[in-house]
Amino acid sequence: LSHKETISIAIQMCSGIGAAHASGIIHRDIKPQNIIISKDGKVKVTDFGIAKAITSNTVSTNAMGSVHYTSPEQARGGFSDQRSDIYSIGITLFEMVTGQVPFDGETTVEVAMKHLQQEITPITELDVAGYNVGFLTSLRGIEFFKSLEKLDCSRNMLTTLDVTKNTKLTDLRCSENDLEELDVSANNQLATLYCYGNYNLNELDLSQNPELITLVCSGNHMRELNTSANTKLTQLNCSSNPLTSLDLSNNRALTTLIASCTQTPDLSQNTALTTLYIYASDLTEIDVSNLTNLRDLQLAYNLITELDVSNLTNLEILSILSLIHI
Repeated sequence: LSHKETISIAIQMCSGIGAAHASGIIHRDIKPQNIIISKDGKVKVTDFGIAKAITSNTVSTNAMGSVHYTSPEQARGGFSDQRSDIYSIGITLFEMVTGQVPFDGETTVEVAMKHLQQEITPITELDVAGYNVGFLTSLRGIEFFKSLEKLDCSRNMLTTLDVTKNTKLTDLRCSENDLEELDVSANNQLATLYCYGNYNLNELDLSQNPELITLVCSGNHMRELNTSANTKLTQLNCSSNPLTSLDLSNNRALTTLIASCTQTPDLSQNTALTTLYIYASDLTEIDVSNLTNLRDLQLAYNLITELDVSNLTNLEILSILSLIHI
């Protein structure tokens, strides 16, 4: 999960466990399977099947929760109290961030022994699924790596990122941070840019990036996006932005477009498009008659009342949601 999802779930989960502790109850089996999330994002702690009341002394018990999340004192069958739940919460958070539990083994006994005998490897020392997992709030020193071609600092908590000295960058991925601005004016060799999920990012100047081929900037807060200088652009995802308009007249190489905007985009020059997704917009009409190369067309959550696909003889996938009449 991203750090934002992790923090949101953790706060609610700890609030629920805290309420149980305040009422004199320890759960003793905290694990992801016992944390449920409702459709509106509310987190609930469930299955108090082996929970027990706290007395004036700590509780001695033979009951042990799921071995991958159990505390060392539960693993040895000894005393347990609120701190046992806190340990299990920590293991659950570890898995939420990394996608893996800290201790694993072929048998439950082997896993339990690791809880008793081994230290947990810090997240910062893990290579998780080939990408960074961390809570960086700043990244300094990259200006000294002037030959740097690829930088992936996604899924952190960066508020600023200075790549003005990294003029040889061709691939920049800084998604799911807290960036409020991103200056790529010095990166004129940039071919790939992923900067989605920076909710405070409200503008992006791409005028100095003529080599840009792939741009994924969805889930930001941009009202305008100018791609007129990016004539080599083939893939663009700018959905989930409050874009008022989208001018793609210079992007004739575009083959994939995923977008949402309030004004109907003029796609007359984008005849190379093979994939077109228009999501969550206020569009009432769209002309796709000249997009004869389209293979995948998906229109969802808009106000379009009529759609003519008679010229789309290569169409393989057509998905239409929330249309009044076709």
